Amino acid sequence: CITTSLNKNKIRLFSRIILEMLFRIKYLQGFKLIHAACVEINGKGVLICGEKHRGKTTLLLHLLASGKGKLVSNDKVFLNKETNEVQYVPLVVRVGQGTVNNFKQIDLNGSFVRISDS
Repeated sequence: CITTSLNKNKIRLFSRIILEMLFRIKYLQGFKLIHAACVEINGKGVLICGEKHRGKTTLLLHLLASGKGKLVSNDKVFLNKETNEVQYVPLVVRVGQGTVNNFKQIDLNGSFVRISDS
């Protein structure tokens, strides 16, 4: 439906504008944006860094499924070197087919909700 498609595009544009404003505010506060997942293990933050499609989300999900880690952020993290502060961006965890295939041996029934196919 054309109307639904237009509404989705408006929502995506609005979301993108809000994120860009957040990124700018954080930059002005001295934070640097890092493309990484972040998990808490034994009270310490661990960054999982890497290029796109290299397994950051897969590793994150394995740590969460094993009970060894707590989710902080999946995709974007703000770091401030002067204050040693870490802040996260609350985004939906997008899971690719390769990650789903890696979890076939683990019972994930009810653990995840499909938001969309895009």
